[in-house]
Amino acid sequence: VVAIEFVLSQLGHCGLRLIQQLYRLSQLDCLVACSVGSLSQRIKQMETNLVTYSGQQEATLAEAMTDNKAITCCLDETFPSGICLVAMEPVSNFILLEEMAAKRDTATWATAMEKRLANLPVTVIQVASDEAKALIKYTEQNLGAHHSPDLFHVQQEVSKASAAPLRAQIKKAQSVVGRAEADIQNQRKQRALYENQELKPVGRPIDHVAREAHAKVEHQYAIEELRETESRRDKVREANKALSEVYHPFDIETGEIRTPTRLRRELDNNFDVIETTVEEANLSENSTKRVEKARRMIDLMVDTLQFFWVIVNSQVKSLKLDKALEKIVRDTLLPAVYLELHAAKVQIAAVRKQRLESSAMLYAQLAKEKDWQSLPEEVKKELIKIATECAQIFQRSSSNVEGRNGQLSLHHHVYKNMNTRKLNAATVIHNYFIRRQDGTTAAERFFGKAPESLFNYLLSVTDYPAVPAKKRSIVRNMVA
Repeated sequence: VVAIEFVLSQLGHCGLRLIQQLYRLSQLDCLVACSVGSLSQRIKQMETNLVTYSGQQEATLAEAMTDNKAITCCLDETFPSGICLVAMEPVSNFILLEEMAAKRDTATWATAMEKRLANLPVTVIQVASDEAKALIKYTEQNLGAHHSPDLFHVQQEVSKASAAPLRAQIKKAQSVVGRAEADIQNQRKQRALYENQELKPVGRPIDHVAREAHAKVEHQYAIEELRETESRRDKVREANKALSEVYHPFDIETGEIRTPTRLRRELDNNFDVIETTVEEANLSENSTKRVEKARRMIDLMVDTLQFFWVIVNSQVKSLKLDKALEKIVRDTLLPAVYLELHAAKVQIAAVRKQRLESSAMLYAQLAKEKDWQSLPEEVKKELIKIATECAQIFQRSSSNVEGRNGQLSLHHHVYKNMNTRKLNAATVIHNYFIRRQDGTTAAERFFGKAPESLFNYLLSVTDYPAVPAKKRSIVRNMVA
């Protein structure tokens, strides 16, 4: 019974009527009370138990954390049925905050996050979010942390500025080509009709050959214009895509270190292409302003890379390694780990394979280093762990919280108006029950220790369901 109601109500978000129908079709309604009232009471109790479990486990797991953990937070708001503040830790995908709020200003964020982080041994050193003023102000003034701009919103501004207008120009050019082709066919038809006439019209004959030649010239001009419009679209697409490819601390092809100066130069070059193409296409003033808005993010993107290298260099220095080994860790081990982590996020198989091959080459190069070979295996594992933590500092997107917002939107749609209890239960399910392919939950990745089984806890605190009421006979129903 607990399994059925947990899976259907908490994982599948089914309504009470569907759960009731399952009991009836399986004839379990003979053993378990499944009226709407009984089901509603049991589901509410289950959601309350989930929240209780989360509080107990978090307190236990937080006490086991010996060091104050430096983390990045991804912050955003979603609006399915009111304002919902969402904060997630991107490495573990652990939800720190999901809370309905009356406002989304700086003070509201500060109050909610301060209360949430009070009992967690963590320090927020970086926030990744969109350019909402309240989030930036909260990050810089309240947390004293670095704000990392969301790459998705930068590329989105470029797409909004260019995609639809350039597509409209292409459709217009295609229409002109179609009319030019139709004109050629019409001139050929008129020429054939004229030549097949036995009695030619009196007067100067129409020069059908010249008209057809002129139509062909117009057709060629139209094709060239279509090619130019398609070329402009492709240029903007490639330059916008390149923003993502260069916004890394390492060259994703070779693993070479990317300095802030190099990043600024590469970003400027791509935006130069975008701006030039938008100008050539004679797009609207609104499109130009959108591109300019996106370009203003270059300084923040460069600052994020600078922040990354400051933290990494500080971490590497704290290891107190000799100069040769320090260089190996920073120039070979770190890019190898970063490319391996990045490859796991790539959706295109061929690109993912290429990233893994680049990472493997760096690992092979690392294995040949004499200073690395001389290290004990325990030290190597510790350095790889530290390199992994350093690589995960660079966060260029808040895509995980955007994905969670999409899930919340679906949940709110199911319930029409998701109350606080259901929202809290959904947060617990995400943190303590949903597992990745490696078998870990978000809580285990965040705290570094596996929590107790959530389902076993529900079994231990849930009473046996009530026996269904005795059904009345037909005669008793008629008398009643």
